[in-house]
Amino acid sequence: MTRKSRDTIVLLAYVAFMNALFMAPVDDIEGSSWMTRLHVDKVVHGVLFFVCAWLLVRWGRRHTRLGRLPAVFLALALCAGCAAGTEQMQRLSSFHVADWLDFIVDVIGALAGAVAAFLFPLRDRSRRPSGSPPDAA
Repeated sequence: MTRKSRDTIVLLAYVAFMNALFMAPVDDIEGSSWMTRLHVDKVVHGVLFFVCAWLLVRWGRRHTRLGRLPAVFLALALCAGCAAGTEQMQRLSSFHVADWLDFIVDVIGALAGAVAAFLFPLRDRSRRPSGSPPDAA
């Protein structure tokens, strides 16, 4: 399996996992439960979109001719569209309640992930000539 196909499969599997998680039926949570008081769902939303944006920036840099900054904007646009789409699907669902605060947290998580991928790009070890020592950074 090539690196391009592996990266694409990982990205698509992650997006499918996110959408399945957001659309899974959930039991009603009591208003006094610890999850509701601590807003654990908001943390989960932010973390999921952080990882999604990071994966998208990495995929965009590796498999398109985009520079780092255009890859960041593409990732943000795709993540914002996905966030809006999941909230719209939840609004139409009978077992979920759409929350615009979730959308805001999703976009903030995506922004943080895209900025992290921009500021701290992973080095691609396959581009180093074989036999050369790794960079001492």
